[in-house]
Amino acid sequence: MYLSETSLFDIVVKQFRFKLNAHAAFFSTFILLQIGALVLAITGSMYSISYDSLSSIRIVELNNTGNVSITLFWAFFLGVTLMTTARQNEAFSLVTTRLSNHFANLLFMLTASLFAGTIAALSSPVLKLFGFLRYGEMVISTPGIMDEPGEFFLRIITAISYVLLFFLIGYTISSLVQVNKFFIGIFIIFFIVFTSSTQNWNGSQYLGHVFTFFAFEQSPLLFLLKISGAVIVLFTISAVITNRLEVRN
Repeated sequence: MYLSETSLFDIVVKQFRFKLNAHAAFFSTFILLQIGALVLAITGSMYSISYDSLSSIRIVELNNTGNVSITLFWAFFLGVTLMTTARQNEAFSLVTTRLSNHFANLLFMLTASLFAGTIAALSSPVLKLFGFLRYGEMVISTPGIMDEPGEFFLRIITAISYVLLFFLIGYTISSLVQVNKFFIGIFIIFFIVFTSSTQNWNGSQYLGHVFTFFAFEQSPLLFLLKISGAVIVLFTISAVITNRLEVRN
């Protein structure tokens, strides 16, 4: 019998705070990467359209694709890092269990997704501002927060959802590798198969179906349900398969 009993919630909160401090450098690196991507994006991709020998139009296209790509890669890499052997052993320096550690990781990934997804979405209006200051009048393809605030916040929610999904993909892959290194070979084979194409096989086409399943959903509610379902399935797989792992290998 103990004078005080620690609940699962208290353990998860302590683990969550520990993980925020342990991964603080990742957030600083993310900010620097976003700034670098913005600097490159401001230069834009330039091309000219000639109508005749005397007249032509110079077009500079600006987009935040680089910022979004960096955000998704960052989320995937950090998701993998959370389940490495070193991080797992480090987590057990506190009084914890496998289950509480997974819940703390999920809470950390949710927080990081809110942070990174919001910044990635806000890179678009920042890029528009710098583009206007440098090039003057612009043709804008996406509405701003003052024009359509609902659409703007929907883009932020979408970015956060994708970041969280990539977190869980990396987290699950790392969990499988921790269980058995044989999965490394399996993932390499899958990568080769689904990025190659022959006369009878087009791997990128099947990956395109997965991309279409999420990216081309017209209903915001169905989109969130799809992302939530995928996140729950991936998190459950990670929690179940790593439940019996030893603390130290």
